This record gives sequence, C-alpha cells and structure tokens, in this order.
Amino acid sequence: MARAPPSQFAALLRRSKFSSFDPEIAQVYTSHGGNVHRGNWGFKRPLALRRRNAYITVKTVDSNEQQTEWYRGEAQGRWIKMWDEVAVTPQLAPGPWRDQLGEYAEAKWEIDSEFASAPFPPRPRMLETEEGCILKDEGSTLEPNEDLATESEENMALESFDGSSVEESWKHESEAIPNVEAMSNSEFSRYLEKLRKLRPEFSKFVERAYKERRPNMGDEIPGSTLWRQSFFPRDDFKKFLRHKAGEFYSNPQTRVIEQQPQRVGGLTYSHVPLFQSLLLQKPRLGRVIQRSEPTRGNDYKVSFSGMITQLSKNLFDSKKTETINFQRLATTGVRTAGQGDVSLKVVVAKFHATPITVGQDPEGLEGVHMSVFVTDAARVGEAAGNPYPPGSREYVAHSERETKIRSPVLPPRAPWRAPEPVEPQQDGDQLLEALTGIVSRET
Repeated sequence: MARAPPSQFAALLRRSKFSSFDPEIAQVYTSHGGNVHRGNWGFKRPLALRRRNAYITVKTVDSNEQQTEWYRGEAQGRWIKMWDEVAVTPQLAPGPWRDQLGEYAEAKWEIDSEFASAPFPPRPRMLETEEGCILKDEGSTLEPNEDLATESEENMALESFDGSSVEESWKHESEAIPNVEAMSNSEFSRYLEKLRKLRPEFSKFVERAYKERRPNMGDEIPGSTLWRQSFFPRDDFKKFLRHKAGEFYSNPQTRVIEQQPQRVGGLTYSHVPLFQSLLLQKPRLGRVIQRSEPTRGNDYKVSFSGMITQLSKNLFDSKKTETINFQRLATTGVRTAGQGDVSLKVVVAKFHATPITVGQDPEGLEGVHMSVFVTDAARVGEAAGNPYPPGSREYVAHSERETKIRSPVLPPRAPWRAPEPVEPQQDGDQLLEALTGIVSRET
C-alpha cells in the first residue's frame, strides 16, 4: 500500500510564522502588550513565560519532541538597556577587531560640515574684477564668484568623475572584498575571468610594492621563479584585491555601498561626547567589591551596570565608603545596608572584541570583551570654577576671578626691613679695650 504524500500545510505553517528565525544567528526575543499575557511570542506554540519585560533566546522552534526550546535572555536584554542609560561612546582598543575595521576604525564622527575636514583639497576662491580673475585674499570679506574655476581644477574634477586620475592611490584599501566561498560555480567562473583581465595591473602593483620594500635595488628587478617564491609567501594578492575594492567603492559612478561592520558591534548607535556624558547624564549606583590586588593597594573593582569595572584609588574616598565585607556576608548571610554603595559615572570604555553572533555556535554576552573605567560622581566637576549648569547663559557668561583671602587667625606680618650696617671702627675699639683689660689683670 502506497503511503500518502506528506502534507505541505505543515511545512508552510512551520515556515510562515517565524520566517525571521535562524538557529545560526544569535537573537533575543521579547513580546509586548496582550501578546505576552497570552504567551504569544510569534512562534508556532505559546510559551509558558507570560510576564512583562521578559527576554528569551530560542535554540530550536520545532524539535524532535515537537517543542520550542528557549532560554531566558534577561541578562543580555537588560545589559543593552543599562548601556543606553550610561550613554558613553566606547573607544576602539588595539586588537583583531580594530584591524578588521581597517581605515573605518580611524574615521571621526564629524556632525557639523562647516568644521569637518574636507576630503578634497580646498578650492581657491576667485574674484572677477575689471583687470581679470584674481585670487581672493583670506582676510577679505567679499563673496567669491562660484562660477569661476581654474583649468587645472576642471581637469581634476573630470578625472575624478571618470575614475581615470593620473595619480593612482595605492594606499586606499577596503576589507569588503568578494567572498569566494559564498559564490556559485557560475559566479566563481565570472569572477576568475575578471581577475585574469587584471594581470597587467597586478604586475605593476607587485613591481611597485617590491621597489617600496627595497628602495636601494634601482629600477632593475631580478627575476624569480614560482619555486623560489613558495619559500617566501606574501600577501600581495590580498592587498591588491583590497586596493581594487577601495577603488570600486570610492568611484563616484558606483551604485554599491561599501559594506562595513558597526564600529562597536551594534552595542550603541549614538555618539555621545565625553563632556555630555560626565556633566549631563545622571550617575548610576555601583558597589565597590574589593581592590584589584589587596596586598599592593591598587585600584578597586566595582560592580556597575552589569559589569566588573575599575575605579582608580585616586578618584575614590575609601574613608567615606567601605568595601563589601564578604567574610561577614558569608557568616551571617546579611549585608550591611549601603555598604559599598557609591554613585559612579563612566570615564573611559575601551572595546576589544565583539561576539561571534553568526555561526554554528553563536555567542552571546559572554563573547563581549570590554574594559570600563569609572569615577566617583561626587568628584566630577569639583575642580571646575563654574558653578552653573552647562549650556546655560550663566555658564557661558561666567568668568573666573582670582580672590586673595587672608586668614583671620594669623595676624598680619610686619614689613621686612634691612638690618643696619655695623661700623667696623666700633668693633675694633671694643676688641682693643677687651684685650687691654686682660693684659692688665695678668700683670
């Protein structure tokens, strides 16, 4: 007896309601409103978790036991929220992640275009007068004639538009090169044909790279064989591919945007200046745990916003706030209220590595590698002489004045006077009289 074909409705139902789910991508899910009250999380079956502000991570949607395997994800979801409350833009620390970003890691966030650095050389300002076109003086207040331009500038603009500039830029590179392993057979064949056409340009690139490494060799380059080059493998072909990718993305005629990962792995998308973070953001509560090395008396370790941060001993008053007594806590099981609590603000956050969120075993919060340094919020701005809120009229108009305050306890000192000079004749007469008296007594 022939078996009935499997129903397509089950496969359609299994793929329709959770099409965004991918087991190889680490994601955190949440639900809002009446959906979470019913246990509706957008999957095939309702979940038993029915409280608000809950987060989960899903391993499989339909297992062999026809169950949805999920785990709690509050630690990851709340940590992202806590970082938004801290409002600090992390800095990139030297490491593999910074090297992977390439030139994008050095890019500055310039909001105001008037103060941003120009990517092209500044255009000389020309003025039209009766005598002809003259260069505009930097100190002049006249408006330039924007319709005028020199012949060399017009040629430079045309060359940059056509992508045929005389000076070839060998330094601009891009890490967004084609992924060979993701190509099909036909795409890979077309890519090989494209690379074969670049052989003459690759030869020039290798020749120029060889001259830069050995400038004293002259114009003649000694011959070599593939067998000899196999003992000294180089990555010239990778640099060439990155160079061609940089040319492709920087061409004004291209319609493809260069693929660049987020600088901090999607941790935050806002650019908060340090001045705004220290003076305008509210302080957060932290707990001083212990010193980094208690025997040496170094900095402190602090639990702050779901992280173990570092607090400098010079920015913390240990007399006002004591560290948590873990011995007493282990003995009695009760922690003294307020012990170790201190209001803190983030000074520096350095980003070292991002978690691998796409793969067979995607990582979560455990893959984040950061170094965070905090300071006591009570000491922020204590050295500033401006008592007004930042950004107010009083803050802008305030000017510091040096005032000399005399101590009311100590009396004023008398003015200094030079000692009166002693006449040497009087000293000689006194000495002669003393010697005469001594001689008369002995006789």
